[in-house]
Amino acid sequence: MVTVTERAEKKNLEKALRRAMGVLEGLWKALKIPGTPPLEAAEFLVRKKKNQVEAWLHYGRKEAVIELGFAVHRLRFPTPLPSFPQVCLTGDTRGNVEVEVENIFAREGRAFFSSSIISKVEEVVKVARSFHPLFEALGLGDLGDALETLPELGDGETRMEGEYLLMRNKQLILKRGSLLGNFELDKAFLAGQEVTLSFPEDMKLTLRGWPSWEGLVYLRGLEIRWGEKKVRFEAGPKWVGARANGNDPIGELVRKRVARELRNPDFRPSPRMRALLEALAEQKKPLQALKKDEFWRKVLLRTLSSV
Repeated sequence: MVTVTERAEKKNLEKALRRAMGVLEGLWKALKIPGTPPLEAAEFLVRKKKNQVEAWLHYGRKEAVIELGFAVHRLRFPTPLPSFPQVCLTGDTRGNVEVEVENIFAREGRAFFSSSIISKVEEVVKVARSFHPLFEALGLGDLGDALETLPELGDGETRMEGEYLLMRNKQLILKRGSLLGNFELDKAFLAGQEVTLSFPEDMKLTLRGWPSWEGLVYLRGLEIRWGEKKVRFEAGPKWVGARANGNDPIGELVRKRVARELRNPDFRPSPRMRALLEALAEQKKPLQALKKDEFWRKVLLRTLSSV
């Protein structure tokens, strides 16, 4: 007898496979591979552990090699293309697929690109256009147009082009999908400036970040102020990083940095501040948790228990 839970799991798996297959179909169109992608590739993408599917050209042959995992299994398909850059797809159990090609990082409705080399953008635009069916499958059919606009920006200029934030500072940056829910805050964070976020209970976070061409954003500095008390963490020897297209990259950065400091035996905050930091490090989405009364009740109880 099939249980309610089993039916729900089957339904979720079917939904995840459809989403993954849609992205694979976009890749097949971009690579001009005849037919449809094998279900095996979609099933590989939605396994419990994050798995990668890579596509690359078998030089000397008109053949696209689709690699499931690290040489776990290779599939070969004919393609008329004489060349194309290597493409990496990373999936999860919900069917979310992130694409990486020529330093373009994209997932459904989100995109990120960063480079300090202006001349590189022209080549990246060509890649975005040649892979238009793939990006269109992610709801990013206008990505090529947005990238083409990047070199037109003047030094220090930032603007919105449709749903894309475009910047030219020390780097050329394209971002679709907000980091902090606000154009000015996103702009400041990506420019490496300090950004202050306010929360209930007289709580403030001051962040200083930095984007990376690797599809990541980094946290260079963090100050946590709670009433009259504050702690400040500078860059240190190692920055913490998070995927720019992640579900909550800034929250992830805060959680990672706080957790790192709590492991430092030389870090000795007040019991009240430690209670707050420990509660923050336990949250999957700390920035959202800070807005909720339930979170602050837990911090208060933890503070009282430490007295």
